Amino acid sequence: MQKASPEMECKITPRPRKRSAQDAERRPTLDTLSLTVRDLEQYYHLPLLDAAKALGISGTSLKFACRKLGVRKWPFKLVRHLSPCDL
Repeated sequence: MQKASPEMECKITPRPRKRSAQDAERRPTLDTLSLTVRDLEQYYHLPLLDAAKALGISGTSLKFACRKLGVRKWPFKLVRHLSPCDL
């Protein structure tokens, strides 16, 4: 696996869920999203699913992008553990 590099880029095309043809007509088309490690770093303080929601993609798509960019595990728990406690 490659090491995470801030310049690396991963393009993601979110796919809609498979539903009936009637639902497919109402759904907007989804554009390709380009992510870099620097883009992801802004969301490390959030749980993976919250970060994915903020980016407008699924958790699975975010995990896929992380693996492509060399981020082996979402660092939310590590970041939360290392930050100072609010007492």
